Amino acid sequence: MASAGKDGIVKVWDCRNWKGVVREWSVRGSGSDTQVEWSQRGFLATTSGGNVNVCMQIIIFFLAHFE
Repeated sequence: MASAGKDGIVKVWDCRNWKGVVREWSVRGSGSDTQVEWSQRGFLATTSGGNVNVCMQIIIFFLAHFE
């Protein structure tokens, strides 16, 4: 699950254990509403202030386990 807000912070959660945020980062172009959407192929797209960022699911979880 992914969440985002007006502060420009995107958080990815693992709903299987609810131990907290798996990964958290600030998107470019914050200051306006940040929106997140998972694709059917496992990509996470974030939009904020006219900028679009697309992350691969494997990268999100790989980095979360090594921070």
